[in-house]
Amino acid sequence: MKRIFTICFLMFIGSLLHSQTPITINASDMPVPEGLYNFKNLLNLAPAPVPQKNGTWDYSQTEGEDTLVLAYYKETLPVFTDEGVDVYQSGFKALTQTLGYNVFYEIDFNDTAVLDKMMYIDNQAYGLGALTGNNKDSLTIPLQGWQWGSPRKIIQFPFTDNSSWQSVSYRKTNFNLTVTAAALNKAPGVQSYYLVRLDTIVGYGKMRLHTPNGPSKYYDVLVDQSSQFAIDSFFLFGQPAPAVLLNAFGITQGQVTGVDNRYIFYRKGSYVPLAGVNYAADTFTTPTIFFYNTDDLLLSDENVNQQAFTTVLFPNPLKGTQLKMMVKGLDVSQNTYTITDFLGRIVQSGKVQANGELLSFDLSANLTSGQYIVSILDGLNQAIITESFIVSH
Repeated sequence: MKRIFTICFLMFIGSLLHSQTPITINASDMPVPEGLYNFKNLLNLAPAPVPQKNGTWDYSQTEGEDTLVLAYYKETLPVFTDEGVDVYQSGFKALTQTLGYNVFYEIDFNDTAVLDKMMYIDNQAYGLGALTGNNKDSLTIPLQGWQWGSPRKIIQFPFTDNSSWQSVSYRKTNFNLTVTAAALNKAPGVQSYYLVRLDTIVGYGKMRLHTPNGPSKYYDVLVDQSSQFAIDSFFLFGQPAPAVLLNAFGITQGQVTGVDNRYIFYRKGSYVPLAGVNYAADTFTTPTIFFYNTDDLLLSDENVNQQAFTTVLFPNPLKGTQLKMMVKGLDVSQNTYTITDFLGRIVQSGKVQANGELLSFDLSANLTSGQYIVSILDGLNQAIITESFIVSH
């Protein structure tokens, strides 16, 4: 009887060790993004992940194909920053199935949510000859900017398993339409639409990915099922656009555009998704792309400890200010570094400057003669390479 109890107890403990509690992500866990973020596509090489409770998704053995870059730009225009906007991102809004225009989404990061709350549209002009047969026909969109009374809610903080949020945002774009056959010459028009977004956290677990230096660490993730679409209406001279004109362009009043259905895998430490899967419909059955972020992926502790790499630091002793390090077998081009003196004080730090395997450190001319340590740090500011050198003036 004692033996049976012991086995059952060990099985119970084992199940506890295997299970995990879903993380909770707060605003402080998602710093404002800025710059370029790179993604690769795994859809043609591996099956897309399916949301699970307490799931494990391991894609460490397969490297994806280059697919896209997301860009976030710091907003500086007071008309936007005075309203809390932090960054803007380029986008595209459809007018018809073959015609659309470029927009900039103005995004606010605050303690309770990430909101697409304003929009900026630059001057644009498009010829309509391919659609109407007359090369003098055109669509022009003037410079304009809007603040939405009800913003699009991208994320609501805090969120964890079973969290959900939604938003319905009313928007509009002014345009001028010239169609000679319809007796329209720069006719003032408006595309108005409701942008609907629904998000629900439907899973959680751990995910790791491929890096050039081996498997990444396992990241705790939450899986967001996100659906978005727009309902469009079109007006000319302040009245609903004639059906005969809309039909000529292949559109209808109340049409649904901008359909976007995806699973988004969020982690702490980055607003940019760790991974995601886009689907052709809201049934989430036919994936069209399986993307993952390749920036700043941390290696697993086991991989870091076992990975073989060599370093050579030169010149040592150093008489000038140009210190070099050759690193073979480990990519540290995206890492940071510190220089500390013999008392452990940081005297210089920054981002690694790399040309292939060769790293360069432009040291301050104020360094006095003595012994120093250069450390290459990972994303958690832990030293993965440490070398000592002597400055000799």
